[in-house]
Amino acid sequence: MTAIYLLILGLLSGSFIGAVGVGGVILAPALAYLLGYELQVAQAAASFSFLFTGVVGTATYAQKGSIDWRFVRWASAGLIPGAVLGALANSVLPTGLLEVALAAMLLLAGRRVFSRPDRGQQFRSEFRWRTELIVGLGLAVGFASALTGTGGPVVLVPILTALGMRPLSAVGASQASQVPIAVFASLSFALFGEIDLQAGLLLGVSQAAGILLGASIAHRAPQAMLSRVVSAAVLGAGLLIGGQVIAASIA
Repeated sequence: MTAIYLLILGLLSGSFIGAVGVGGVILAPALAYLLGYELQVAQAAASFSFLFTGVVGTATYAQKGSIDWRFVRWASAGLIPGAVLGALANSVLPTGLLEVALAAMLLLAGRRVFSRPDRGQQFRSEFRWRTELIVGLGLAVGFASALTGTGGPVVLVPILTALGMRPLSAVGASQASQVPIAVFASLSFALFGEIDLQAGLLLGVSQAAGILLGASIAHRAPQAMLSRVVSAAVLGAGLLIGGQVIAASIA
């Protein structure tokens, strides 16, 4: 029965990703608070599942020429050690701190989905940033992604668009960046802690299918409505987890 729940959860998450670009962020809290997984195990399984969505997303955006490969190459020099350090931190930090980090990530992600884009923002035809800054950004994104099990795109897309990268290129770069994060975070979780490969596999395969479904839905349903639905779910999860942390601290 658990396998069915995992497939449904992955399909839902993938549909959100395909429709509005954010969805993997719901996996870790859903696994932990709905299906009863330990938080660290849930975050490790979610990180592994993002390998599948990253491959599908990278192939899709590469076919359309929407990936800045220079950025991805240099970012990977930071993403890989960042993912290793994030997984290590996840395995040694107490659950309470991980809950705080996860709640903060959910609230930030929900706010980003709900906020309207700045129509006056100017995007550059070519994104050029100093190499050492790209590596540093990759280090931070890899660490945050592996630590919380929420996925690199949640962190990377808003940063890149704020810095002037075109939205499609930002999403494409974030999908390609997700692959090294998922690989090295998963290896590190297996080495430092615990990872449920079966759960991650079921989530990953169903998420990949969900992305295709979500892309189809996005062309039929109002985008604003879809964004609000995802935002409400993500913000609600963040508030719930944050409330539990506060209640536990004053109990």
